[in-house]
Amino acid sequence: MRERREIGLLKVRGATNERILSFLLVKGFIIGGIGGIVGSFIGYLASMHFIKFFSEELILSPEQTISRFLSFYLEVGVGLGIVMLTLATYIPARKTVKMETQKLLQEYLEEVELPKKITKKTLMIFTIGLMKVVETILNTSVAAIIASMEAPENFVVFFVGTIILLADLILIPLGPIFFIYGLTKIVTYYSVKFHKIFKTVIKPLLGELSDMVTKNFSRKTTRTIKIMIITSIVLIYGIAIITVPSLMARQARIFAEAQNGADIFAEPGYVINETQLLENLSKIEGIELVSRVMADNFMFRDIEKLSLLVVIDENYFNVSYFKSSYLKDVSIAEVYGKFKSGENCCLINEYLRDEYGFKVGEQLNMTVLVGENVTKTVKLRVLGIIKALPGIVSIYVMKNRPIIVISYNCLQNNTYIQKLLHGYNLHQYLIDVSEDVNSTEIAEKLESYYEIRSAISIEQVMQKYMDDPLLTIFSLKFCYVEYVFSLTVATFGLSLLVATSILEREREIGLLIVRGMTRKQIVKMVFGETLLMIMVSSLLGIVGGLLIAYGFYLLLIPPEMKIFFINEPIVIPRELYVILSLGITTFLATSLISAWCATRKSLAKMLRMHH
Repeated sequence: MRERREIGLLKVRGATNERILSFLLVKGFIIGGIGGIVGSFIGYLASMHFIKFFSEELILSPEQTISRFLSFYLEVGVGLGIVMLTLATYIPARKTVKMETQKLLQEYLEEVELPKKITKKTLMIFTIGLMKVVETILNTSVAAIIASMEAPENFVVFFVGTIILLADLILIPLGPIFFIYGLTKIVTYYSVKFHKIFKTVIKPLLGELSDMVTKNFSRKTTRTIKIMIITSIVLIYGIAIITVPSLMARQARIFAEAQNGADIFAEPGYVINETQLLENLSKIEGIELVSRVMADNFMFRDIEKLSLLVVIDENYFNVSYFKSSYLKDVSIAEVYGKFKSGENCCLINEYLRDEYGFKVGEQLNMTVLVGENVTKTVKLRVLGIIKALPGIVSIYVMKNRPIIVISYNCLQNNTYIQKLLHGYNLHQYLIDVSEDVNSTEIAEKLESYYEIRSAISIEQVMQKYMDDPLLTIFSLKFCYVEYVFSLTVATFGLSLLVATSILEREREIGLLIVRGMTRKQIVKMVFGETLLMIMVSSLLGIVGGLLIAYGFYLLLIPPEMKIFFINEPIVIPRELYVILSLGITTFLATSLISAWCATRKSLAKMLRMHH
C-alpha cells in the first residue's frame, strides 16, 4: 500500500510510467540477485551437514561433492532469484503504474482488494489445473496418448502434435499449482456463502469476534488468497514428496510378495520321504504353515497353445500373501474345502475363459494319452476364475497362457493326470512364519539342516527391489530433509507476509481501538483470521496432496500388476504430521507476535497519515 502511494507521488513529480516500471524492475533484479547469493551461501552451510548425513550413499566425499557442484548451484540460485523476483515485480507493477494518480494517492486501510468476480483467466487456469490433476489420478495424460500414436505423415499435423506434446509435458508439474491457484480464488470468491460454516467452526474459540473474522476472510481477499495459495501448495507438495517414497516402499513390498508368494520360497533337493520332510518343517519353531506347489507344461487336446497345469494343496489359500481378490465367482472357503476333499475340480485363468470360452460351473475335459493310441478323459468341474498365483506363476504368464489349477489330493486320486506331469516330484514349498520371527534366519536354517536346495526369504527379495535406483533417489530420509527445507522457507515467507500485512493494518487497528476494542480482542481477531485461512488451505492442500501422491503411485504400477494393489490404502508417515504441526505452529505464533507488537504502538502513531 505504501509503495503504491509512493508511485503516486512519483507520478505527481513528473515520472513516466515506463521510468517507474524500470525502477521497480531494477529493484527486483537487485533484490533477487542478493537473495540468490544469500540463499546459496545458506545452502552451502547446511549442505556441509546434510551431505555427511547422506555420505554413506554417495560415491564422492562431502568435500568433493560440494566443491564440484558449488559453482553450478550458485549460478542457478542467483539466476532463479533474479528471474523470480523480476517476474514477481513486473506483473503487479505493470498494473499499478497504469492506475490513476488520484487512486494511487487515496488512503486505504490496507492492501488493494481484488475485483469481486472470477475472471476468465482464473477459470482457464483452474480448468487446466483440474484437467492435469484428474489425468494424474486416472494415470493418463495427453502426452502419453500422443506419444502412443503413430507419427502422422502430414507435417502440419506432426508439428501441431509436437507443440501440444511439449506443452502438456510442461503442464504436468505445473498442474497442481494451477489447480490450487484457481480453486483458492474460487473458494475465496464464494466464501460469503460459507459464512455460517466458518462462523460455527471458529465460534468456540473466538466467541463474539467470530462474525468479524469471517467477514474479514471474505472482504480482504488479497491477503487471504496470498496466504492460502502458499499454504496449499506447500501442503500439496509436502504430502506428495513424503508420501510417495512410503508408497514406493509399499509397492516394492507387494512386488516381493507377488514374486515370493510367502515369507519363504523353498526348493527341495532330492527328497526321499516327503511326508517326513513336511512333518519336520512344521515342527521348526517359528514356522506356521507349509504349502506344496508345482507347475508343469502340457498339451490340451482342445487347446492348440501350450498350457500350464498348476498343482497346489489347500494350504496355499491360507498363505498370508494370497488375497480373496485373486479369485472370481468363488470364495476362498469354498475352494479350500473342495481342494482338501480331493474332488475333480479346478480353477482356470481369465485367458482360458476369454480365449476358449470355458465357463464357471461347466465340465473341463482333460484327455490323457495312456498308451499307443489309447486315451482317457478326466472330467474337472470349473469352480471359478483365478487371477493371480503369487510365488508360482508370473502375472505375465497368467495373462498370456492357458492355466488350469488342481489340488494335490485330486492329482493323487488320478493316475492319468500324473502322466501329464514330467516332474511329479519336482515342486516347491511356500512357508509362512510368525510375525516375530526373522524369515531370513529361518531360510538359512532350512538350507543348512534340511533337504532344501535353496530358500529365499521375503526380506531378501524385498532388498533387491529396494536397491532400485528410483527408490534410492526417492529415499524417505532424503525427502524429509528436502521438505523440511521447503517448509522452513515457506513458513518464513508466510510469517513475513502476515507480519507485513498486520503492520499495514496499523491505522485499521487504531480505529478499532478508538471504537472500543481491547488490544487482547484485536490479537485474538488476527489470530482467528490466520487460523481460518490455515484451516481452509490445509483442507485444500491435504486433499490435493493425497490425490497427486495417489496418481503418481498408480503411474509407477505396471498395468498387469494392478491386481496386487486392490484396496491398498495410502499411508501418510507420522513424521509428516510432526513437520506440518511445527510449521503451522510457527506461522500462527508469528501472527500473534506481529499483532501484539502492532497493538503496542501509540494511537497517535497508528492513526498518523503516511505519504
